[in-house]
Amino acid sequence: MKKYSTNNLLLDLIIYVIALPIILLILLVKLIIISIKGIKKLKEKSENNFNRQINKQLYKSEKKQIKRDNNYNEYTNYSNLIKINDIENTDKNYNNQYEETNEKQINGLIYNQPNNENKYKTKKLITDNEKYFYDIIEKHFGNTYRIQTQVNLASIIDKIKNNPREYQNELFRNIDIGIFARNFTPLLLIEINDSTHNRPKRQYRDIRVKEICEEAGIKLITFYTNMSNKEDYIVNRIENEL
Repeated sequence: MKKYSTNNLLLDLIIYVIALPIILLILLVKLIIISIKGIKKLKEKSENNFNRQINKQLYKSEKKQIKRDNNYNEYTNYSNLIKINDIENTDKNYNNQYEETNEKQINGLIYNQPNNENKYKTKKLITDNEKYFYDIIEKHFGNTYRIQTQVNLASIIDKIKNNPREYQNELFRNIDIGIFARNFTPLLLIEINDSTHNRPKRQYRDIRVKEICEEAGIKLITFYTNMSNKEDYIVNRIENEL
């Protein structure tokens, strides 16, 4: 009976000695697996938090950029509106001044003209500078085209009116030289600017003339009297536009 108990004890001891490390190894492996899973979860959580922060920053940046763009667009639209209003107001002031000047001139003719005094005298149709250009243009282009001086915009451009009573004083402006087809279709308008065109009113007039011609589809070029303006240069430039 005692021998049997001793053998059982030894057998149990051997089993424990062999099984215990295996059990501990299994537990260690499970612990490692659990640790790896926990690390992965923490990493995923950290990455998710990082991505959320990045997306949040991007959203804020895009929102600020959109706001800046909207503010810029509003400013640009406001600036353009101011410019348009300034041009319209200038046109209105010019028209009013033109009408007042005409009225004063008419009243002066009717009421204030002395009986024995001449207020008028003849003058040349074009200046010496304009004649220099006219002679060159007529020489090189007169056989093919019609060359006309002092072309009034109102004679070649119609204003589309929303109101029949709307004035078209802006068309009562003369262009120095015009080149026309044989059927009198305007092909090219030529301005010859001297130092008087440096004045603010003349500059505004030149801008309006250019805008009107562009809208009407008529080419307009400008020569400046303070430049050399040799014959070859004038001819080549006109040829490039025709």
